Amino acid sequence: MYLCIGGARAGIYTSALQMTVVFATLFIIVIISYVQWGFLDIYETSKQGMRLKLNDFRLDPRVRHGFFPLIIGGCFNMFALYASNQATMQRYLSMPNLKQAQKVLLLNFPLNIFMITMYVILGMVMYYSFVGCHPSLLSKDQLLPYFLETKLGWITGLEGIFLAAIYSSGLGVLTASYNALTAVTLEDLIKNVLRTKSGKQKFLTKSFYSKTITYLPLFFALLTASLAVAIKYLETMILQVAFSIFGSAGGIIFGVFCVGLFCPWIKSSFAVICGEVAALISCIVLVSGTFIFYIQPKNLPLESTCLSNTSILYEWSDQYNRVEANSNSIWSNYSQISYQYYAFVGVIINLVVANVMQLFINLLGHKNDNNVDPKLICHFMRPYLCSSFEENVKQHVEMPLIENNS
Repeated sequence: MYLCIGGARAGIYTSALQMTVVFATLFIIVIISYVQWGFLDIYETSKQGMRLKLNDFRLDPRVRHGFFPLIIGGCFNMFALYASNQATMQRYLSMPNLKQAQKVLLLNFPLNIFMITMYVILGMVMYYSFVGCHPSLLSKDQLLPYFLETKLGWITGLEGIFLAAIYSSGLGVLTASYNALTAVTLEDLIKNVLRTKSGKQKFLTKSFYSKTITYLPLFFALLTASLAVAIKYLETMILQVAFSIFGSAGGIIFGVFCVGLFCPWIKSSFAVICGEVAALISCIVLVSGTFIFYIQPKNLPLESTCLSNTSILYEWSDQYNRVEANSNSIWSNYSQISYQYYAFVGVIINLVVANVMQLFINLLGHKNDNNVDPKLICHFMRPYLCSSFEENVKQHVEMPLIENNS
């Protein structure tokens, strides 16, 4: 409702306030847990239970969470989110100049480090509190609320703060998404349809824009609420579903950006479209296969005997944290790739197919002599790609990234 009344500015201000609530809540829960149980005990218990295995350097793409999935896959996920995502671009464009937008982008780095650190510590705390007596829950997403209710429920007001944090984090993401969907729907869909049917822009008045921007977020909010009902039927964690969708879709879009930024020799729009379509089909097959073949990793062992005065030691196996095959089909084997790599897969397929198609087009003699605009090429790539530039483009190779008046 506040998007309908206050527009994008209301969404930005409330998102900032809501994320402050989330950060504060995580910090409070972690501090209270450390005061109650102690850092050393939590750390040693997590280490003995193999929850702090930081030297997992397996190159197997089926490994869900290891060094390479989190570094390679995580970097591409972040690139897809912060370099080509429509909602993120809208926030950058709301800044007064390029330098301010770059500062906002750099600010995400320490904030993400803080958020991930809080997640890891909170996971260690929950493991310590339930070690030897793991609760039987319908979903893994219920573990954190259950932990707060059973272990920290004696603190007055903490559960209310936690609920406020949940709603704040959800609303913060949704408001940005609704703004982005509204802008894309209005500019790329509604305006084009009206131009095609009417042949002119008589419907595209200021009043039409105002009403559309007001009611479209409400429509997307109702649609999201309807789709949220289906979440309870998914046995996969919500965070994994979110990463799968953002990774696959974001990787495709980021791949198109990479083709434009780093491949000035690709001048055929057909080659770019082929790369995008190939990445789209590959990601759809990859994601749908995880649900069709019920792809699940072999999790680390949990003890539920609830016996007191027992010490539990586990022996590491390479099968842990890796997807187990339940079918010998090619589709099933392909779907075992970790969801952390979805964005990486989309980018690589996009780049490879676009370059191959451009090579075929060149071999067939259908060359495009259009000049490459140096402003659309990545700045640090220009000196290395001079051979593919036209003469009137080479003089702009040393063009500064930021204009003097930016």
